[in-house]
Formats: sequence, structure tokens, C-alpha cells
Amino acid sequence: MSALRYVIEYILQNLVPREGQHRGFLFHARCKHLRVKLNPRTRLWGFGSLRKLPRKKPGMLPGFLRGTPGGTRTPNLVVRTHLLYPVELPGRTSAGYIIPDGGQLRIMHFMRIGKYIDNRLLPKLIKEICEPKDIALVTYSDNWVIKLTKGDWVSWIYGYHFAINNGAVSEIANDKVATYLVLEQAGVSAVPHYLVRSAAKEKLSEQTIKERVTKPDTPFVFKPLSGSSGRYVYYVSSAVEGLAIVEGSSEAGWTASPHQPIKKEYRVIMLDSEPALLYEKTNPLKKGELKLFNLGMGAIARDVPNNHENYSNLERLASSAAEALSLRFAAVDIVELIDGSCKVLEINSGISFEHYGRQAPENRKTAKQIYKNAVELMLDL
Repeated sequence: MSALRYVIEYILQNLVPREGQHRGFLFHARCKHLRVKLNPRTRLWGFGSLRKLPRKKPGMLPGFLRGTPGGTRTPNLVVRTHLLYPVELPGRTSAGYIIPDGGQLRIMHFMRIGKYIDNRLLPKLIKEICEPKDIALVTYSDNWVIKLTKGDWVSWIYGYHFAINNGAVSEIANDKVATYLVLEQAGVSAVPHYLVRSAAKEKLSEQTIKERVTKPDTPFVFKPLSGSSGRYVYYVSSAVEGLAIVEGSSEAGWTASPHQPIKKEYRVIMLDSEPALLYEKTNPLKKGELKLFNLGMGAIARDVPNNHENYSNLERLASSAAEALSLRFAAVDIVELIDGSCKVLEINSGISFEHYGRQAPENRKTAKQIYKNAVELMLDL
């Protein structure tokens, strides 16, 4: 069997969801390089010597990824169920999102997320902000922790979390269920999120799943209790169908959210009760019944001007959400449904512009200005 046929058949056998199967597996092979065309109908092909391992055994795929145009390579490629990384593409550090698509593999290129983003934009912008203001800057742990000092003032940035928010409310925002409960109690329109599992060792059954959600026979979206970037988000036709996803996952916490007929999605950056930025996430990735509006999966940010017909409504909803959680610096994601109503989907207390800031030069300037305002607020400048 050729290398090409083995790679494609193995992936399709193990990664394409079938009835009752919701997880893929890693595979192990060795090849000189893989070649990937980055377009909406990407095909994957490879050549070289492949070494078979027992089916469904986790492993790694050392090799090269070649993207077009440019043909840049990386010598260390890891293939997982939904993630392909690290990948060097022309002019940026990127990863690919693998989705079985009609017998092919759809690969959307995007920046690596969270702690594992290479060549992060935030530390660069913070340094550019601090130098002209004579703010002393010390970084730790590959720039993940940043200490800022100005006179007697000392403040910190951890990842994308600025020392503006209270630590407790930041944790609430990181918990999708807790966020929904707080918003619901405050009378803020929000997409429901129900707690399905809070501990990896917790045993679940069809009955417990049904008891933890409302209308269990309707479609749901299952996703991890914390985290962002559209990671491990699944559509299921009923709550019980999500049981296999939860039981087969290493994620400890899981939430189920009633599937919403989403028309548009917006993000509002709030800083001290004022909207610092409002943009629409266009060109969503369609994954079956889901629309994934994550910039890291190919969505394009389009700034919304303050004279937009829906601007005031979005601003008011985002402001109410941030106030309900006592967040001073927050990214509020709002969905507009096909009936025209708007609801808060999630809130992030970590403010990242890794994807937004790279989509256009003006976006980078906007991101820098918002970070500048946040730093001045932290250091009382």
C-alpha cells in the first residue's frame, strides 16, 4: 500500500465520526514530508517510508509540512484528532485544524493558542508600550509572565490576564456554567450552559445527563467547562448522545448548551465600563450543524462602527454582562440569532489579540492602543 493511501485511509477510518463514535485517535508514521494545500477543500498527501503501529495507538508523526504558497517547512509535526501543530507557514507561526470533509481533510490554518502560541504578539506590544514611558519590564517563563514597574507601582500580566480584574471574578469568567448562572441571576440575556461533568472520575449515565439539562431530547452543543478558541466543541442531536463524548474525553469538566440558530457573532472588548472595541466575526467555519466563529479557525474580524444599527444594543448587553461579573477588562462574545435577538455566549477575562492583531495593520494598532490603556490603568498613569 502506498504511503498516500495508508495515511488517508488510516485517518478516515479513525478520525471520521461514525454513529456512536465521537473521538479520533493519534497515529504514528514517519515520512519525509507532508504536503498541504491551504484552501477550503484541502487535500492531504504524503510520501516517504511509513511505519505502521497497532490501530488506535497514540503516537506522533515527525515530518515536514509544506504550505502553499511559500513552501515553508517545519521538522516536528504532531497530528492529533483535531489539531495539527507546530506548523511554520509563510510570515507567521500557525497550526491547522483538521476536519473530515466528504472523504477529504479540511485544514484551516490558524495561530496556536493559549500558552502554546509561538512568537506571541502580546509581549511585543507591551514592550513597545513600556519603552517610551520608562516602564521597567521583566519577563519570565518565555514571556508568559510579565512584571511592570513604574516608580513605586508594580503590576503583572499573566498570559493574557492583566492585573485589573479581581482573581475570583476572572475564575468565574473562565467557567462557562458559573458565568451563565451569574448572568441569569442578573437578568442579562445569555445562552444557557448546564454542568454535565465537573470531575474526570465522575460516573455518568443517560439518566444523569437527562437530569442535568432541560429538554434533553433537543440538539445540544457539548464543550469543555473552561477554555476557548472552539476547542473540542461538538454538536449532538440529543443530550444523551453527548455521553460518549464526555466519557471518552480526558477533559475533566464538560458543559452542555442548547444549540442556537446563530446568524452572527460579535466580540466586545470592555475596559472600565466602556467599549474599547467591537467587531463582528465573519466567515465562520462550518462544521456540520455548527458555525465556529473563532478567528483562530479562519473567521475574519470586521470592526463595527458606532453608527451601526445594532451597536447600542451590543454595547449595552456587553456592559451589563461585564458589570454583572464585576469585570473591568473583558472580552464579551455575543451571538445574534436568526430571530434578531442577541445573547451573551461567553465572557473571557483574558484579552488576546493574537489573531485579530495579525489580520490587518490597523488591527495591530487598535490592539496596541487597548493594551496601552490597560497598562496605564494598572500603573495609575
